[in-house]
Amino acid sequence: MNLNDLLVSGGIDPAQVIVMRHRPHEPELNKVLPWLAAEKPETFNDYQQTQGPAAENASLSSAPRLA
Repeated sequence: MNLNDLLVSGGIDPAQVIVMRHRPHEPELNKVLPWLAAEKPETFNDYQQTQGPAAENASLSSAPRLA
């Protein structure tokens, strides 16, 4: 199962969704993200769910939904 399958099963058209993820510029943070995801999933999810205002505004202008 992939994200598109989940969206469709929930009645959401995948073409109406923009998916964002973080890719840190800091090499040390980039190295620890796999560990953070495995060992501290709540913290990792908090990090992934936070977008800067410019990124949110830009993405929401091109699609009505953000994931």
